[in-house]
Amino acid sequence: MRLGRAWHAFLEHDDAASVEAVARAHALTPAQAESAVAAARRIRLAWPQFFGAEATAEVEFVAANGDVVRFDRLVEHDDALWIIDFKWRVTAAEQVPYEAQLRRYAEILQTIRNDKPVRMGIITAAAVFAEVAA
Repeated sequence: MRLGRAWHAFLEHDDAASVEAVARAHALTPAQAESAVAAARRIRLAWPQFFGAEATAEVEFVAANGDVVRFDRLVEHDDALWIIDFKWRVTAAEQVPYEAQLRRYAEILQTIRNDKPVRMGIITAAAVFAEVAA
């Protein structure tokens, strides 16, 4: 969990994040910190379309039933809104629940923003992207 939170900080802040400060805040070893930094850089290089001015990290929405949900990343492109979920790794057993979670997020977002289709994807620390079908 600590490694994942640190990795999210590096994804969100890119090179502006102090490796030492993030490692200290999340009680990481130097090797763990370097692993998180390397994973964040790998993803930013492989998937630049999900970073930049049109992307917002850690977006919170309130569902109609009052549940608060947080998207790792919401990206607005001309043709669609993207919900991106970052996972350090995804096992076969985790794939279905993660996809269901993203579909729920998409349903919530669609009630707020119905002007564009919502697309979803999971990106792992290895920079593997999997689009999730609606």
